[in-house]
Amino acid sequence: ANPTSGAVGDTITYTITVDGPGGSATDGVTITISDVVSVNISAAVSPISLSQSTTLTWTSANVDSAHIDQGIGAVPVSGSMIVTPASTKTYSITVDGPGGTATADVEVVVYQPPEVTITAEPDRIIKGDSSTLTWTSANADDVTIDQEIGAVVVSGTMVVSPELTTIYTITAGGDWDIDVATDSVTI
Repeated sequence: ANPTSGAVGDTITYTITVDGPGGSATDGVTITISDVVSVNISAAVSPISLSQSTTLTWTSANVDSAHIDQGIGAVPVSGSMIVTPASTKTYSITVDGPGGTATADVEVVVYQPPEVTITAEPDRIIKGDSSTLTWTSANADDVTIDQEIGAVVVSGTMVVSPELTTIYTITAGGDWDIDVATDSVTI
């Protein structure tokens, strides 16, 4: 018999009998047809910026319990909750029911904001002397310095010889945001 040919809740008994020189033996097993266990999970918004939130929503069928990892724990078998991850995370939900276990995943991508610093050393010079600009950035795709310098590598140094006191502004652009820093060279 094919157990999938019955209806949910039906029981089917399989019996086996073997005959041999020492006699015969019979054994059997009874199974109950259960609904297929299923689950899905989604994030309302992904990607998000650092400190933003998104709502996880999940639905399941034919289950008795549900559990989401990442420190969340037991949850209703269908529901939603707001999460504010500090970095990109994959949330996995596992559900259990009479028909077995099912899992589903959703990744919430978190873009880290760019950060940039700039220093001028020395920051006071005599006209005709030079100063070295040193900058570092993190989570930046594009970095520019004003004063007609333009695009620069994400972290580096450059020697400048301004004729007047000059403020240097550096801008670092990331996926969704920018960061700005300044330093000056005084003549």
